[in-house]
Amino acid sequence: MIVNNGSPQYHMSLDGQHSFFDQYGCRAVLVWLSSRMFRSGHKLILQVIACMAAVLLLTHSLPQRASDVALGRGYSDWIGWARGKASEAVGDASEAAGLRVVVFGASDIATLPDTKKGDMAWPEVMCEELECTTYISLVPKPPTRSLSSNSLYAAVVDELVQASPKDKAASPGRDYSFYPDHFPVPWHVPDFGMQVSEFLSRPQPSKSPKETIWVFNFGHWDVWNLAGLPLKRSQVVVDAMVKDVIVNIEKLFKASSNETSIAYSNFRARDDSSRPDYLPKLRQPAVTVGDGAKAIPDQQVGEPFRIIVPMIFDATLSPGWKTERPDLPPAHSKAEQMRNAATLTERWNNKLQNAIEEWVRTSDRESARQAEEEEEEAAASQPTTTAQSGADSATSAAAAPSSTVPLVRDAIIYDLQEYVTEMIAERQLHDHGYVDQNGVGGRPEDKMFREVASPCINAGSDKPKTINTSLAVPKDDEDANRPTSRRRSMRVARDAAKNPDEGVAQSSAVCKDPTEHLFYNSLSLSSRAIDDIGKETAELVVANMTLRGFWANSS
Repeated sequence: MIVNNGSPQYHMSLDGQHSFFDQYGCRAVLVWLSSRMFRSGHKLILQVIACMAAVLLLTHSLPQRASDVALGRGYSDWIGWARGKASEAVGDASEAAGLRVVVFGASDIATLPDTKKGDMAWPEVMCEELECTTYISLVPKPPTRSLSSNSLYAAVVDELVQASPKDKAASPGRDYSFYPDHFPVPWHVPDFGMQVSEFLSRPQPSKSPKETIWVFNFGHWDVWNLAGLPLKRSQVVVDAMVKDVIVNIEKLFKASSNETSIAYSNFRARDDSSRPDYLPKLRQPAVTVGDGAKAIPDQQVGEPFRIIVPMIFDATLSPGWKTERPDLPPAHSKAEQMRNAATLTERWNNKLQNAIEEWVRTSDRESARQAEEEEEEAAASQPTTTAQSGADSATSAAAAPSSTVPLVRDAIIYDLQEYVTEMIAERQLHDHGYVDQNGVGGRPEDKMFREVASPCINAGSDKPKTINTSLAVPKDDEDANRPTSRRRSMRVARDAAKNPDEGVAQSSAVCKDPTEHLFYNSLSLSSRAIDDIGKETAELVVANMTLRGFWANSS
């Protein structure tokens, strides 16, 4: 019973006996504490401040994600010295042993240049949407420009510099002696191989994650740097870089099977009840074979080694191609570089997608080869005494569970190029009053970006430099020949615009509403666009839109 008589509440049980609250002196302790607080009222403020400082120091020592869970997502926004997001390694995979996201790559167009404002990179947005417990990023902080392979890029640049003619005036088109000054080799920035080595050199966490999603985001700055070189040589380098990417992915794949490696995920720590719906079950149901006399016990299926690889965006469509691209000698025009960049972007995306698909199929070939070897071993060890002993031996061998869970390669390919070009085409078609056969142009106004040409921040001059994204609307007789692919049907002009950007305040270099702009600055998308990319990628993960899932649905 609780009685209020104008004084502090006191507790008594229904049978008249003192309650548990009184029997153990809790009430006396509270009375003593309250009296001490009133007697030392001048110290109360100092005590509260000390407690708040202790809480802040404690949360600061926690990984970023744990701090945001405790104090809310905006915690890092108002506490200046809190641990940063986006490009920093967050946690060590030991805080909850759940889902881990590990990111390798470069700070490209989908990375904001300033992470102090609390904005997240798209892989971290995906991590939050999937409720991951650990986020580790090996991506160097902007404005660094990481390449997939420094050595491959350095080799082709050095070769062309060495082959440059001594008489530059006689053959200006063959002169590349200037190239290291404009597009130097970023030896101080870790490439893919260096990032992988740094990650694998870390100690194993106290608790291994139950599963890991790997993100690999390279190619943007590779194409940016290679666009000024001869196209035939650049294409060869792109092919070599794609092969190098697969080599490093395979290195992580093999390390993931080592229980002493930081790359290892403890799949056995998760049972079917706690397993996400978008992943296959750990065990297959029992299957009756033959005439029903024998049944195969539950067999463990392979755990997916899932990677996410975005296709790179054509940098010539960004405002930064006009404002940030260095001016090369007249013999190497920007028009030529633009054609090279568009060709290399398409080549990178096609080569990488084909290489990823071939890499995923490697697991099928390995499984088939392993099955053949097991059949041969079983046939060689088959006893020949009696039929009964042979049957008993086969049954016991089938009942023995596998000691390890095999890893199966799988991948999600996100088309970043399609997202950006779709946002541009949506605005272009909407402004002209058109909707194409795929519905592009009919999106609600609040789902579009009002400005898709000029960035929110114009650092080059007071008067913003823009690119023209006017749409060339096909005539009626051309409709039958238009591509059916959404990505291929978006045509964006790259000529300079005549009209200034009305969405940017003329007296300031920063726009009034960054969420209305597709580009935050000349080389980066806005935070709204980056959030969209992260959420779309998370939806692909939840829906299990992997290559294997696509192949299974197509068959």
